[in-house]
Amino acid sequence: MSDPQVQTRIRETLRNSKDNLLRAAYYEVARNSAKVENYLAQKILDNAGKK
Repeated sequence: MSDPQVQTRIRETLRNSKDNLLRAAYYEVARNSAKVENYLAQKILDNAGKK
C-alpha cells in the first residue's frame, strides 16, 4: 500500500467507480423523466376515426 503506483491505481479505480455510479444515476433520472410521443401512431389512430 505504500507504493505510489498502487495508491494511484486505487485512487483511479475509486474515481472511476464513483463516476460510473453518478453517470448511471443521471441516466436513470433522465430516462424516468423522459416523455416519448409516438406521433405516427397517433396520426394513424386519428385518421382511422375519420373513416
